[in-house]
Amino acid sequence: MIDQNKIAVISSGNGAQTMAAYLAILGFSVSLYVREKARAEMFPADHVFHLEGIIKAKSVVGIISNEMHEVIRGAYLIMVTTPAQYHPFIAQEMASCLEDGQIIVLNPGRTFGTYVFKKDMEEFGNDKNVILAEPETFVFASRCIRVAEPFIHSIKSTVNVAAHNPGDTSRVIEVLSPKFPGIIKPAKSTLFTSFTNIGMVFPSITDLTQHNQNRKPGKIPLLQPGNHTSCSKYHRPDG
Repeated sequence: MIDQNKIAVISSGNGAQTMAAYLAILGFSVSLYVREKARAEMFPADHVFHLEGIIKAKSVVGIISNEMHEVIRGAYLIMVTTPAQYHPFIAQEMASCLEDGQIIVLNPGRTFGTYVFKKDMEEFGNDKNVILAEPETFVFASRCIRVAEPFIHSIKSTVNVAAHNPGDTSRVIEVLSPKFPGIIKPAKSTLFTSFTNIGMVFPSITDLTQHNQNRKPGKIPLLQPGNHTSCSKYHRPDG
């Protein structure tokens, strides 16, 4: 069952810790996905985050786990904050854990991010009716002073967002706007968010072409067969 107060944040880097702490301040029940159990154990036992910079506040992140199904179960909004090169791994990890009605936002999608992410989710078995969207850039300029102590230097004044299916954009804007008042604006399509993203360079187009032409179903270059604690049957090699 979808919980309209639960938001999942995927990753444990600077952006993810900032996003998780900020959303928790707003009163949402936030869960944070980390790739490895050892990373989860680096966070304070009480899951208290201290946000510094232009926003100073303390918040609690409810779940910090390397179990994807635990993190995204019931979340109505899933904020993916990993760099784009890790999107195939994340798409695979969550493919069999998703539920109808969930909204996945790639922060950002970089170059044609929703197209690649959707293809990967379907390749690894997702058959749920989910909404996939992307902004053109990450809303925060931030870094972590220490684990669970993100520092926000600035917040973008405008962030354009589009859903993979243009008909879903209004729904995504409706969900994101209250969380970032006056900042979130609708883009016409993900072509706009792709081409206005700073990562839109020719090598990215080459990578996308190779992604579609050179891969075989069931295999991703980043992944290797192995036992993992998530829903999937592959894991990303360490290092």
